[in-house]
Amino acid sequence: FGVSATRFGALAGLGRFHRNERRNERGLLPLLKARLIKDCPQLAVSEFEELQELIDEQLVPGIGVCRDMVNTLFDVLRELATKESGQIGRDIKWRLTQEVLDDPKVRAVHAEQVMPTVDAFRTLTRKLNVLHMRLCEIPAKPGDAEPPLYAETLQLRAYANRLDHTANALAECTSEELAENTVRWIEADAWNEGKVRVVRCPLEVGQPLADWVYAKLKTIVMTSATLTVRQEFDYLYQRVGLDRTDEERVDTLFLDSPFDFQRQALLCIATDLPEPSKPAFADASIDAIREVLRITRGHAFVLFTSFSALNQASKALAGDLRGMGITLLRHGEASRTKLLDRFRSDSSSVLFGTDSFWEGVDVAGDSLQCVIIPKLPFRVPTEPIQQARAEAIEAQGGNAFMGYSVPQAVIRFRQGFGRLIRRRTDRGAIVVLDKRILTKFYGRIFIQSLPGVGIAKGKSTEVFGRLAEFFEQDKPGDA
Repeated sequence: FGVSATRFGALAGLGRFHRNERRNERGLLPLLKARLIKDCPQLAVSEFEELQELIDEQLVPGIGVCRDMVNTLFDVLRELATKESGQIGRDIKWRLTQEVLDDPKVRAVHAEQVMPTVDAFRTLTRKLNVLHMRLCEIPAKPGDAEPPLYAETLQLRAYANRLDHTANALAECTSEELAENTVRWIEADAWNEGKVRVVRCPLEVGQPLADWVYAKLKTIVMTSATLTVRQEFDYLYQRVGLDRTDEERVDTLFLDSPFDFQRQALLCIATDLPEPSKPAFADASIDAIREVLRITRGHAFVLFTSFSALNQASKALAGDLRGMGITLLRHGEASRTKLLDRFRSDSSSVLFGTDSFWEGVDVAGDSLQCVIIPKLPFRVPTEPIQQARAEAIEAQGGNAFMGYSVPQAVIRFRQGFGRLIRRRTDRGAIVVLDKRILTKFYGRIFIQSLPGVGIAKGKSTEVFGRLAEFFEQDKPGDA
C-alpha cells in the first residue's frame, strides 16, 4: 500500500524508452521507429514523418531533460537528508514529519527541485500517451489478426504508467500535507552517492487489508514458520487486520517442527559479555565470534543487525580468519545468490550477513553448522516506520515496546534460528552473545518462542567448551 521512488529506478524507467550504448540507440523508441518502417507499409509518408518527429524532436529530448533533472533532484535530496537528519553511519533514514515538511528549506526544495522534475515527467508521459494513441490508430494490414505493433504499444503504455507512478511518488514525498495513517522518509547510503530513495507507506495496514482483501476473497491461506510469538497468533492478528474480521472466518493451526532439536541443535548463550548498549560490547563480541569460528572452523553464518557492526567485525577478524584458513564472505561484496553459492562450495567459509540473510536462506548439510547472533534483532527505534508506529501505539494507550518491538524482534530471531536446521540430517549450534535474552524480563519470550532445544548458558569459557564438545560428537548418520 506504499509508494517509493529511487534514482536508479527513475533512470531505468527512462532508459526503457531510450538510451545510448556504445554509440548505438537502444530502447523502445528506436525499436518503434524500426518497426514502423518494416511492418507498417500502409502508413502514409506524412503520417510516418509526424511519428518520427514526435519521437526524435520531442520524446528523446524530453527523456534527456528528465534524466538530468532526476540526477540533480536526487543529489539535492541526498544532501538535504544527510545534513538535516543529524544521522551518522552508512544508512541514513530521515523521517519527514509535519514539522520537517514545514521547514522553509524543505519547502524550497519542493518548489524549486521536486515539482519541476515532476512536471517534466508528466509532460513526457503526456507526449508518450499521444504516441500511444497515434500508434493505436494505425490500421491493420489485410488478413492480420491483430493491429500492428500490438506488443510494443502495450509496452509503451506500461512503461509510461511506471513513469507516472515515479512522478506521483516524488510529488508526494515532500508535499506539505502529511496524510493520516502515513509515514514518509528519505533514505540515503553514505557510502554510495547513487543510492537515494523516497518512501511513503501506511503506518497500519490492518484496516486496508480487512476492507480491500479479506472482504473481497472467500478463502485465504497464510502460512509461515514464523507467524507466532510464544505459539500465539495475537501479534499477527493485530498487524495484518485479522482482528477486524469475523471470528468465525479465521481458523488457526500451529504445527510442531518435524525436527528433533534436542538431538540436532544446541542453543549457546554467553552471559559474561557486556550488554550491547555498553561501549565494550563491540570488542567483546568480536573476540567471542573469533573463538566460536575457531571451534567450528567456519561453516557459519554471523547475523548482524546493522552494516556498521558487520563492517567493524569483518575488518577486525579478516586477518585472523585468513590465518585459520577460513574464507570470510561479507554481505554487500556480491549478490546474495553469489555469496550463498560461494558459501555452499567452500566448506571452510563464514558469511557475515544482515537484513535479508536472516530469512529466506536455505543452506542444508555440513556447509552451515553454526549461526552466531551477536545482538537480539531489535529494529533501530529511530527508523522512520518503527518510530512512527511506536508513536501511534503509545498515542492509543498501548505499550509500543512490548506490543510491537518485542514481538517483531522475536519473529526475526526465530527466522535467524531457522537458518540452521533445514533437514532431519542437519546438526548445529546457535550462539547468542546478547545476555539480555536471560537477564531482561522480555528475554524469556525469545526462548519460549523457540522449539524445544538444549541450552548451554554461562560464562563464555564454559559455553564455548560445551560448544566444542557438541561438535566433537558423532553426527547423525555417521558410522
